[in-house]
Amino acid sequence: TTHLCRAVRGSVAVLECEIAGSAPLEVSWKKNKKRLSSDKKYRIVSQGSLASLEIQSFESADTGEYECVVSNEVGSVTSKSVLKQKGYATAVLGNTVKLQGTLKGSAPITIKWMKDSELLRDDDPNIKMSFVNNITSISFSSVELNHGGKYTCLAENEAGQQRCEAILTIQASVTITGLDQSDGGVYTCKASNDAGEKETSGTLSIKGQRTCITSS
Repeated sequence: TTHLCRAVRGSVAVLECEIAGSAPLEVSWKKNKKRLSSDKKYRIVSQGSLASLEIQSFESADTGEYECVVSNEVGSVTSKSVLKQKGYATAVLGNTVKLQGTLKGSAPITIKWMKDSELLRDDDPNIKMSFVNNITSISFSSVELNHGGKYTCLAENEAGQQRCEAILTIQASVTITGLDQSDGGVYTCKASNDAGEKETSGTLSIKGQRTCITSS
């Protein structure tokens, strides 16, 4: 069985496999058939019945097929994992942004988009979903704070199901001209709709000719 794992760029990606058998046991890890060793990039750990591979500062070059090989004098067992990068995007409040992915498979293909595990409907005028030439996309004409979250595209045909994921982060910005000492303080951006409200705050400190902004 091959396990599918996803990781965010810049994070520590961890792959695990269970260890079973008569001691002494030897555990080794391979990436695309090449053996790995512990260094600044990889950390190999074996504790009890669990072996793990930690990949530091995950990037696109780290995607691929990984194998955990457990062997003793009787033989060996291999566990496989395919590691992919989880997509992400950042958009400024009010701007446009598009998330898209390429799908493979035979028609007819049914497409569904989900946000944070809930099915997306087409009742938001700022959101447009499309599927053309095997490219599925979701576009935001004017992003709001409540558009941030994890988006999942589910594609299904008679052969099975395929999915792609992306995380959308929304940034709010404010422009203040002609600053003076009285403009310093805590600024709060609040967005609300029928579903609720979200807010984020930042502290503006003015020191001589230097301006510092810290978010909270």
